Amino acid sequence: MTRVVPEQTSSPKLAFRRSGSTPAESMLHLRYSAVGKEAICTENMTPWKKLLPCKQHGLVTLLNPVKLFESVYHSVGFQLKPICENLKCHWLLELVVNTVFDIPLKTRKLDWNLFELFNREITGVCNVATSSKVMVKLNEKNLHLTPKPSEIIDESLAIYDLRKVPTVPAFSIHGLYDNMFDGSSRQEDRSISVSSFISGTDQQSSVLISILRNEGASQDIIYTHQLPWFLMIYYHTLSLTCRYLTDQKDQMIESPTLYKRYFVPSISRRRPALIELQFELLGDSECRLQLEFEKAFLRLREYPPDANHGMYVPGAVVTLLGSNNTSPRENLDHSARGMSTCESRFSCDHHIVLHGNVLLVTLPVPDFSMPFNVICFVMTTVSLCFGPIHGFSTKMLIPVNSALPRSSFMKKVFRLFLAVLLVLAAYAQYREMSLHEIRKKN
Repeated sequence: MTRVVPEQTSSPKLAFRRSGSTPAESMLHLRYSAVGKEAICTENMTPWKKLLPCKQHGLVTLLNPVKLFESVYHSVGFQLKPICENLKCHWLLELVVNTVFDIPLKTRKLDWNLFELFNREITGVCNVATSSKVMVKLNEKNLHLTPKPSEIIDESLAIYDLRKVPTVPAFSIHGLYDNMFDGSSRQEDRSISVSSFISGTDQQSSVLISILRNEGASQDIIYTHQLPWFLMIYYHTLSLTCRYLTDQKDQMIESPTLYKRYFVPSISRRRPALIELQFELLGDSECRLQLEFEKAFLRLREYPPDANHGMYVPGAVVTLLGSNNTSPRENLDHSARGMSTCESRFSCDHHIVLHGNVLLVTLPVPDFSMPFNVICFVMTTVSLCFGPIHGFSTKMLIPVNSALPRSSFMKKVFRLFLAVLLVLAAYAQYREMSLHEIRKKN
């Protein structure tokens, strides 16, 4: 959250429909911030868990950080929305954890249980919570759950009420399938996808291309892309072209009609650029949106660590409008019937939001090794030259005889005495005589 600053925050007008319900005359301000390649660690998990009413009982016991971060995909977030009814408003806080586990292809078994997924089981019930439920979506006919659920809604949603099932010492759910995983059979994915990439060979300018692919029915979509300020966009180069995917209709489609569009130019070091386009994405078609931009020069302190790796740019966001007519008032009706927020999500439609891939942009980077090389060269030269130059410039050269005139005679006597002792020692060594014998002869 410390990286969510004004230069990475925008105010969309078309996408991100506000949640909750508020009076129509109230003025709300929407802020959208995207931080590309922001990793989640245990430091983010701890303050998130502190918002829960219970930390050691109930559903929170399944949150094992080791298994969560080992999954294929995981995200942690929260949503704070106002709920107003009869001019009385209160705030609703939703804590969301999304995780995706991969299928073990070696065993080809689709069976699963909570202990294998999270390496933990549900222990106890959160006494503070008004309801504590586990919901399993029954999207497969050959899926058998053990133990049996407390309730099944519309034969598509199995509900386990933790207040009605024994959770002491622990509670787990097993999902068993009749068939094995068949890798050869592939179902056609009739969905919408979004992907982006950057084209270009130099470090001065490049082209940003986003591909919107629709293999299903026609959809009204909102394309939203927030670009950082160091990508200086040429808005006159923005183009949107579409074509059919089938061979029979392999021809270019006329530029789709834009229902709405909203542009916000960037300001260096103050705010990012924002592009919003609302148009109809035809069925079995592919649209290509591209624009040119120029890379800005950053200040030395604005480069992140390992600047040669590049800068991450948030991906594009596509909001599928479809036939969604659900209003906040309908959400209140679900609450009045005693349904939780999660249960209402399975029973009513909501806008689907697709997030594209994060982009990596290589900016003009100075040679960070040059100062190091210059420092090493200069310090080596100074260390080799400073000693002799400093000695010649600070020491005073004075003749020895003129400096010590009084002690010259004593030095000669002392040197003569040492010479006599040296001769006597050599003579004694030659004759192999001791000092006592030499004294007797003298």
